[in-house]
Amino acid sequence: MIGTTITYIEILNIRTKEDIINFAKDNNLVIAFGYSDDNIEFEGAIYDEIGVWEEEDIYVTKDKELIKDNEETECEDCKYKKYHFDNLPKAKIHAVYNGLWELDIDIPHEKFTIADDDFKGNGLIFALDDIGNLR
Repeated sequence: MIGTTITYIEILNIRTKEDIINFAKDNNLVIAFGYSDDNIEFEGAIYDEIGVWEEEDIYVTKDKELIKDNEETECEDCKYKKYHFDNLPKAKIHAVYNGLWELDIDIPHEKFTIADDDFKGNGLIFALDDIGNLR
């Protein structure tokens, strides 16, 4: 379960996709879901996307940085980013695509399921505030 408390009144005010995204932003929540067969989208407190092919780990920091486990580290900027990132508290999202997206994360979260033309599988909702607080 996510560590953020949500009241019944707040839930009643959520009516549209924009309401959901704004609620997530206001409460430092992240919504992550697969989109197409090679992309993970982030909405809410993080608005970004990252390419994922078949099975990869994605790390997320409280500062809203995203990096893949196999991120290229040949250039000097990349090496600095990787060193900096390796020394920050982070959460790991494990993403697998085999016709459906399966996402999991190593901090408290809630899962949801979507089945439409662009996305099939589960998504995640998690609080940035939970990153680094459980270890």
